[in-house]
Amino acid sequence: MFEITEDATGALWFNGHRYGLMRYADGKTTRLSGSGVFPRKGPDAIASDAQGRVWIGYSDGTLLRHEAGQTTRLTPADGLAIGAIKVIARQGAHLWVGGERGVQLLSEPGFPRLRLADADALEGVSGLVETPEGELWINGANGITRLRADEVRRALASATEAEQRPAGRRFDLLDGLTGRAEQSWPLRTAARTPDGLLWFSLSNGVVRVDPRRLPEGESKPPAVDIHQLSVHGEPVAAGLDGADRVLRLAPGTRDLEIAYTAISLAQPERTRFRYRLVGQDRDWQDAGARRRAFYTNLGPGTYEFRVEASQDRGPWSATPAA
Repeated sequence: MFEITEDATGALWFNGHRYGLMRYADGKTTRLSGSGVFPRKGPDAIASDAQGRVWIGYSDGTLLRHEAGQTTRLTPADGLAIGAIKVIARQGAHLWVGGERGVQLLSEPGFPRLRLADADALEGVSGLVETPEGELWINGANGITRLRADEVRRALASATEAEQRPAGRRFDLLDGLTGRAEQSWPLRTAARTPDGLLWFSLSNGVVRVDPRRLPEGESKPPAVDIHQLSVHGEPVAAGLDGADRVLRLAPGTRDLEIAYTAISLAQPERTRFRYRLVGQDRDWQDAGARRRAFYTNLGPGTYEFRVEASQDRGPWSATPAA
């Protein structure tokens, strides 16, 4: 038996290894897999929402909703856009679905989608836990991510404003996690016990987290310094210490390399950068941990290079180095 849930009538729905989806009501068990709109293959996730409707998700992306004796198949036209479904989880009035390509909120019209600064945190999600305080914990293929309640609201509201998307707090190999969220079995990989502890199933074992013992607050961004500019592979400026920090390059200059850095004594591996060449780039370019920016075939004009840093996926620099 993988999962079990109860609908508004008190009937039990459960997903078994051998017979797939079944329903128990009035002393009788009925096999649903392979009948009517139900696929022959058993589902990967089932859960009930606050109204007692049953939601059933499958590895091919199919999502069914059963309400008042009627079962409806939901499609991308209804707003579903996460590929293979791996988990459906409820907390209070909220019903979340996670899968191959993201996380969505089923209990709201249009199924709003979580959007984070680091989209890979939402890949291969097979475990979801929302705490009574409104935090959302995500167990995915690239680590465990925690979103505070305010970050959840921002992540749901930032469909187009990329710069407003939160990053959350990622826990990965640098925190001692040596496995990844299980992807193959139709089992939830995240749970909360009555004592407030969170449990996550990984490919190499089980992790226990006490969210009450985690440090509060975000890491402050380190100061960023632009220390070298090269043209066609040859350094032309070191230090960039001028008061106006303006460089005038010879006509015909096309290829630039700009080196920058930031000092972080605590886990420098978690220092991330983003940069933008005003006059060339419309948006910030995510450089990850890379400390060099490259531009080719630049035309004549006036440009300003800006770079920001973020530590441990916290906020970006309040004022960019330029």
